[in-house]
Amino acid sequence: MITSAIDGYWSRLGFDDDQIFEMKGSVNYFQCSMPCRSRLWKVDTLNIDDVEKCLQLRSGPPLCGLCKRNFSRPNVFMESDCYFVSSRIVHQEQRLNELCITNYDKKVLFAIVGVSIDNNRIFEVIKKKLLLLTNVSILLIDPKAVEIKDKLQIFLNNPQELNWILISMPVLEGLVTLNRHVRLLQYGEQQADTGN
Repeated sequence: MITSAIDGYWSRLGFDDDQIFEMKGSVNYFQCSMPCRSRLWKVDTLNIDDVEKCLQLRSGPPLCGLCKRNFSRPNVFMESDCYFVSSRIVHQEQRLNELCITNYDKKVLFAIVGVSIDNNRIFEVIKKKLLLLTNVSILLIDPKAVEIKDKLQIFLNNPQELNWILISMPVLEGLVTLNRHVRLLQYGEQQADTGN
């Protein structure tokens, strides 16, 4: 799973951290704001009352859990961020590269779900991963699927070698529709309708 979202959504859905490449980091991990070390710590739950107090400046931001001198901050990359600790996303991308290299000659379905057409960074990352694969089909679910496909083809050198499956729907509706069609193929009409 490649995502530019920073909200930890895919982790909350049950994806293992080893299956995710969060290109911009995640609010589920914190780091020292300076940073004192290149270590991160996971924050499983944020107390909303504490967050609101910090935002209203009733109390200061939380201190670094390691040095206790500097403020802590989410491990999220912001434009021109020279203090971002990148070790976690570098490790995630290395795992993804290894997965692509291991499966370079196998049939692979590369799913792109709900990507912003203006996010050139994610298009560059997708291009790099697709170049590691030789037999790939792309499943694209987004209301702007055709526009996204056209833009992605600009980033790629040999777009004619790819098989495209476009679902031009909102993401949730597209996933539900896809699930129903897969169930139809697996189990037939009756069980596809009941969801059993």
